[in-house]
Amino acid sequence: MRSFCNAVDALNRFIGHAAMHVYLVVALLSVYEVVLRYVFHAPTIWSYELVLALCGTAWALSGGFVLHEKRHIAITLLTDLMPPGLRRAFDALALAVASFAIGTLVYLSWDLAAKSLRWVDKSGSAFNSPLPTVLKIVLVIGAGLYLLQVLAGLARIVFRLEEKG
Repeated sequence: MRSFCNAVDALNRFIGHAAMHVYLVVALLSVYEVVLRYVFHAPTIWSYELVLALCGTAWALSGGFVLHEKRHIAITLLTDLMPPGLRRAFDALALAVASFAIGTLVYLSWDLAAKSLRWVDKSGSAFNSPLPTVLKIVLVIGAGLYLLQVLAGLARIVFRLEEKG
């Protein structure tokens, strides 16, 4: 079980660090578009859509990393006052509920992604890219990575494994 948890941590850490670099690409594309639009009066038809898709991709793929690093928003006023055993029980309950919710998201988004692959959804904009199809697939992958990280966290609590990072 420890090797499963460590493998999930390593995978989400790698993907999270890769997703960070996507935001640099987004910033460069935005600067490129601003220069083309306001200096050369030649805006692109693709940059806005691509920037949105890249931001959505980075956001979707970084959820497991954020959870692993404990950088998510948490209101810990009550749990900080609890004894360690009760805090572990509440953490386990929260992760169990999260695994059900994220598992449902994976299940439902899988069907949408499969349908989108069959019909290749397009954006309908002037660019009319297949980015909606790509984003639906990325959502399944990102939710799956997040679910794996939730399950690893739950396993750590249930089997009393020390976190390795």
